[in-house]
Amino acid sequence: MQRLCLTYDISPSQLIIESHNYKSLDVFKRQGFFTSYYVPYYESKILETKAQTIRDEIHTIVQSGNISALSFPYYLYDFIKDSHFGYYENSQWVDMPLLTWNEGQDWWQNMQTQAFFDPQVKAILVGEQGLYR
Repeated sequence: MQRLCLTYDISPSQLIIESHNYKSLDVFKRQGFFTSYYVPYYESKILETKAQTIRDEIHTIVQSGNISALSFPYYLYDFIKDSHFGYYENSQWVDMPLLTWNEGQDWWQNMQTQAFFDPQVKAILVGEQGLYR
């Protein structure tokens, strides 16, 4: 990855390295890459019965320092926001940056969502159906 950054004159902080394995992201973060923990697709039944366990696991991941953000499917937005994931930096609470995707909606529909106006959300990936298909 570093060779690609040097070859194409791209700052590592401009790339998002994302993984379910948050421990493996440590090496990338130490090299200046923007890293994100890929939150699993939790079924609603599991989310209802194990919400606190899942929150605790994600809090542990955030506190590891290996990640720069959380990535998740949009249907988890309320769960993620209600969980208040973040960390302390210089004795101040910092909300964890959020990345989400909502492929079922186009750019216009995503501009109407609560997440679009949320400063904690840094990116919303959308699906577009082009005329090329």
